[in-house]
Amino acid sequence: MSFITASIPVDAPGPAVWHTFADFGGVSDWHPYFESAHLDDPRQPTGVGASRTCVFGPRMAIRETVTGWTENERMTIGIEFLSGPPMPITDIEAAVIVSEQAEGGPTDLTLTMAYEPRWGPIGRILDALMVRRMYEDVFAEMLPAAKAYTESGTRPEPVAMLGSGRRL
Repeated sequence: MSFITASIPVDAPGPAVWHTFADFGGVSDWHPYFESAHLDDPRQPTGVGASRTCVFGPRMAIRETVTGWTENERMTIGIEFLSGPPMPITDIEAAVIVSEQAEGGPTDLTLTMAYEPRWGPIGRILDALMVRRMYEDVFAEMLPAAKAYTESGTRPEPVAMLGSGRRL
């Protein structure tokens, strides 16, 4: 199992940071890599079982399904590739953790991802050479984008994911 984690302080109360992520269907408003996103079932917009399809571009999409939900604190999300280049990873679970600090202080926003490299030794090599760095780069774009959106409503400049076919 491989793990990635990254954090950023956000100058907003915990519930405001949580709202950015709890608005599950609105992720493309702030996520720089997503060209679009939509809820798979608008009758379940939040909580365990909510799912969305996220499109990176004409050649890549994923489905994210909420697997764990602690209001204003933590959400876990299972990720499934729907289209795009075959990835050498499986069993992907991401988490959003919101930790409100002292009154008036910043709120810590932490993203984690756990996954299993597949394809045996070749997958582990690809993980070490490419996959881990790619997702660390995604987190490095996502966290400041979520921070800016939460603090000021600023939408990020779009970023094209390698292999997505998205043209900027």
